Amino acid sequence: MSKHPGLLRSRNSHARVTFVELFFDLVFVFAVTQLSHMLAEHLTLAGALQTLFLLLSVWWVWMYTCWFTNWIDPDKPSVRILMFLLMLAGLLMSAAIPNAFGHEGLLFAIAYAFIQVVRSAFMVVESTEKPVKIEVEILQERATNALLEASRHASMLCIGAVGPSHDRGDPVGSTAAMLASAAQCPVAVVRGHDPHPARSGWVVAEIGDSAAAGEVLRHAYDEARLRRAPLRVVTTWQSLYVDIHDNLAASDRQKLAKAKIDRRLAKWERSYPDVDMRAAAVHCNSRAYLTKNADSIQLLVVGRERADGIRELVGPPGSAALHHANCSVLICGPHTVL
Repeated sequence: MSKHPGLLRSRNSHARVTFVELFFDLVFVFAVTQLSHMLAEHLTLAGALQTLFLLLSVWWVWMYTCWFTNWIDPDKPSVRILMFLLMLAGLLMSAAIPNAFGHEGLLFAIAYAFIQVVRSAFMVVESTEKPVKIEVEILQERATNALLEASRHASMLCIGAVGPSHDRGDPVGSTAAMLASAAQCPVAVVRGHDPHPARSGWVVAEIGDSAAAGEVLRHAYDEARLRRAPLRVVTTWQSLYVDIHDNLAASDRQKLAKAKIDRRLAKWERSYPDVDMRAAAVHCNSRAYLTKNADSIQLLVVGRERADGIRELVGPPGSAALHHANCSVLICGPHTVL
């Protein structure tokens, strides 16, 4: 008999659809009805595109919540309370659909963000099997100002990558870009989640000789251990002008860089013997390495000095190493939390 831990559904029998799930589905039937009315009243190209955008948002919320309830048992009291909270937020989001591009746009965005963040946070807490206190606060000020102030006392900020600039082809919002370079604590820019990954992706740490390298490695090792994922540590080396046509000299420099990073990581391997770690020394910059292995990376950990180049990592197609990857980025530096 297999063990049935925590709030997870039992895998020993067929999972039935609960009444809570059916009520949740009814909320999204209402949302689709609202969308159909909106399209009927705006039979233009702009109206169709706006309706399509909202439909994708609604579908995204419903699809991930369905996946969530496939794993977590809705009959558990805490999950049932969570589902009713998500239903309430879903009703508010659905009610705001007719004016989502007008005066009720903020209500739609807050309800959407509440569902996605609270559900994901609940899943993370359940996966760690440790109790975590969750508090929700809504502030009436610019997001960047509120989050920069919060970063003075926070251990980490977790933010989405998508902002108002998303419809201009830039998947990194202005809030994410600002916090990546200015926050006083590590910043996780969350870009996506695959509920059915084909394999466990890597955690990749990009380090150099900066003061942030130690924090980058600590967070990378901790994340790799938590996710039970392989860790890849990447450093770069530069060739001298006289080495341009000397392949032997370039090869020697690569070996020296690899030996240097191996010595640097020796103490970390002793502290984290359970983490599958491999190091790589790449020439000039890491973009080619990241581009080549983009589909294998689930999290990239970089130092604060890399923050200004976040769009180089996850920005528009053609210029970003990880544009098409479902990869989040954790930016950290020397410990600055007050």
